[in-house]
Amino acid sequence: MNMLWSRFAWALIWGMAAVLVTALSGLSQTERIVLTHLARNGVEIRPWHKECVGQVRLTTADLQNENFRQAVVAAAQTWNNVHSQLYIVTDASITDEQRLYTPTDFEGNTIDWFPLAPCEIRFVLASDMPDRALASDEGLLNLPAWTQLYNDAEREGSMLAALAVLNDLKHSWTTSWIPFYDPRGFDVQTIATHELGHTLGLEHSSDNRSIMTVNGPNHVLRWLGVKLRNLADSDREAVMALYGRRDAGPSAPLPDLSPRPAPTIRAEATPGGTAKETTVLRAAPAPKPPATIPGPSGPTEFCEEEIGEATVWTAQESPYMVMCDLTVGANATLSLDAGTMVKFAEGVNLFVDGALRIEGTADEPVYFTALSDDTVGGDTNADGSTIIPGAGSWGFIQFNDRSNDDSLIEHLVIRYSGHFVGSGYGAIRLQNASPSLSAITFEENALNGVQIAAENLATATWDNTDVIYSVTHDITVPADQTLTIAPGKIVKFATGANLHVDHMLQIEGTVNAPVHFTSLTDDAVGGDTNGDGFSTLPAVGDWGYIQFNDRSIDESTIKHLTIRYSGHFAGSNYGAIRLQNASPKLSGITFQDNALNGVEVAAENLASDTWDNSEVVYIVTHDVTIPADQTLTVMPGIVVKFASGANLYVDHGLHAAGTDNAPIYFTSLTDDAVGGDTNGDGSTTLPTVGDWGYIQFNDRSDDDSLIQHLVFRYSGHFAGSNYGAIRLENASPILSALVFEENALNGVQIAAENLTSDTWDNTEVVYVITHDAAIPADETLTIVPGQIVKFAPGVGLYVDHELRIDGTANMPVYFTSLADDSVGGDTNGDGSALLPAAGDWGYVQFNDNSDDSSVVQHLVIRYAGHFAGSGYGAIRLQNASPRLADIIYENNAHDGPEVIE
Repeated sequence: MNMLWSRFAWALIWGMAAVLVTALSGLSQTERIVLTHLARNGVEIRPWHKECVGQVRLTTADLQNENFRQAVVAAAQTWNNVHSQLYIVTDASITDEQRLYTPTDFEGNTIDWFPLAPCEIRFVLASDMPDRALASDEGLLNLPAWTQLYNDAEREGSMLAALAVLNDLKHSWTTSWIPFYDPRGFDVQTIATHELGHTLGLEHSSDNRSIMTVNGPNHVLRWLGVKLRNLADSDREAVMALYGRRDAGPSAPLPDLSPRPAPTIRAEATPGGTAKETTVLRAAPAPKPPATIPGPSGPTEFCEEEIGEATVWTAQESPYMVMCDLTVGANATLSLDAGTMVKFAEGVNLFVDGALRIEGTADEPVYFTALSDDTVGGDTNADGSTIIPGAGSWGFIQFNDRSNDDSLIEHLVIRYSGHFVGSGYGAIRLQNASPSLSAITFEENALNGVQIAAENLATATWDNTDVIYSVTHDITVPADQTLTIAPGKIVKFATGANLHVDHMLQIEGTVNAPVHFTSLTDDAVGGDTNGDGFSTLPAVGDWGYIQFNDRSIDESTIKHLTIRYSGHFAGSNYGAIRLQNASPKLSGITFQDNALNGVEVAAENLASDTWDNSEVVYIVTHDVTIPADQTLTVMPGIVVKFASGANLYVDHGLHAAGTDNAPIYFTSLTDDAVGGDTNGDGSTTLPTVGDWGYIQFNDRSDDDSLIQHLVFRYSGHFAGSNYGAIRLENASPILSALVFEENALNGVQIAAENLTSDTWDNTEVVYVITHDAAIPADETLTIVPGQIVKFAPGVGLYVDHELRIDGTANMPVYFTSLADDSVGGDTNGDGSALLPAAGDWGYVQFNDNSDDSSVVQHLVIRYAGHFAGSGYGAIRLQNASPRLADIIYENNAHDGPEVIE
């Protein structure tokens, strides 16, 4: 806090100094006489005294930095949105006939330039900047205005310096003189918007809210890296003072700026023969508003709390001025004829409890707009240009749950809506209502679409594919309700918003018309719904997830859904779809740029279930348990990925039965080779041995559990130690055709210290004993022919009752070292880093209370005999007489049974 106050104090001091310097370095007295000197709402205006052509120069590195490019384009688009004649070109290539400059221009040659619009600024590459530019910055190229922006390459998305020249007068800005320079850098879009204001002809402003201000807290906050990207009314007024009213229309034809692929890079030859590149940033131009639409005979002022009967609003009585909140009553219908214009005062809303029928046509749409919008119906509020409309100038249309679903809106233009108590809302809001919506044009609203107002949804079908649905808060499909979403529907979610399903969700996309669930900032799907141009770009985890709760019904279906930018909630990463003991049918789902591109298992204790959606990846992000009386079935071809340290505990039944052609995979969340980039980080994290934990069968698990044709990868880590991919706590599942790849222990670990009566008969896997194990009184361990058992260093097997090793001449049992790769493969997963040696592990000891009916036959025992630094026999007898036959001793500290007292 003290550091922040210190930086803030410095900011105030330097801010005062900056104001003084600016005042002293303004226009000379001669220039003040020559130039027309205007001031509008605190913004000093300096009209260009040369032809209206400007340029913004960017370095090659800047153009290659996508975030920097987008931020500069967004700054340009902010000014573009103000006026139809203000034309900052970000979407046109420069032809040879229209080139802005060549290297010879630095030597004073004439610019070969053909202006295309009343006021045009182009982005161009300055590959030999900044050194040569700074040497001749004033009057460079004889242009009236230009701006050079310098990216801070070491700080992503931050500014290092800027230089703007207007009529040969220079404004420079740099971080070098700021003693408290924030290592996080300065916001590119904020600084670029300010500098572009200079290029357009605006000087500094005394209005503290202006983007052009060098006074007050906003200026200080800019220095501190705060994002202050919006224009004030004074900025808009100043631009219009230079270029005329917005409704005047362009004074010259504008070029075709239809989107073209990728930035264009063109080489130009210098006099010396060296090629030079010119690059132009591309972005869609701002939409041009229509010319002024006069009102036929109105205005008609309307301020009634409720319309209680059938009412018709006509084009002849337009425009209607709605001065206070208006409700269409439960038994009433409000109908609007084609061509009708309705204007709303600030904050005013239209609520529908009955029916609203808006029946415009393509040639004569109905208009809903702000009272201050003079381009529709004229200057209705008779204020001249004092108030300029903007997003959120009025409220919204809300269809309440008791409204009539025969309501209809077609061919409506809705503008400048979305304000209520300081927040941004959808132009149209649905409170469990389903009007028919088509051919609606949204222009400059807080949310250019239909907002879902309800938290608990009633049964409904979202089938208005002409409009975007916006979800700005958590919504739930509650018990006994069904939400159906039609093909082609686009739904956008605000930060942290989730969809919870307690009954049924039916998403019915098709291959040709998929449903989209995406971020509210995703302009690539459905356009600029949040109405901010490029100010906010979509990112991984912008919104939450879809969660099917345990009370949802398994008839829920998701088909052909594209889900983008999801997975964030309360600072953590989640799956795009989450299952809380639920089993919806999932197919044809495309995951793009989500925090977790798959289906997350949300429950900790699993109910009986079948994982059978083979087109998606199941993600386990925390320990999960199959509790008593529950069974998990995993079908062939399923891919399950585990986060760091996550384990699966089996207290009852697990049936994971893959096939030879469709094995099941249990692997790491970072393993992109199976199931794709599930954690959405590209190749930032690579899978490694021990990325996740293990599967543990506890002593109460069902011995009918089955795992076959399952591939284990990158498992075996827990609390800093190495574990087997499978662990048995006195359990005997059926294991066959398992493949172990890159695990800490490529085998089955014996987890119990005291063994209950059991038979080790999974001969296709290696059993690993990592700590001393004992066969206590009244318990018997039987080991079948061909079984391989490996022991960690120093570990022994103690027999207090009965051990039966029943190998055969052709299929002996092996007891050997964990480092012995010649039998059972590389079980410890270290390649050849460790080679086995005599005394690697302990011994088998029959204690005096063991049963002499114990049998050991056809056992190969290798690399045994170590304990506490001494050498011991591979088999030790303490007053015990088991039957030993056909035992082969290899490379032990001491061969043969050792008799001890």
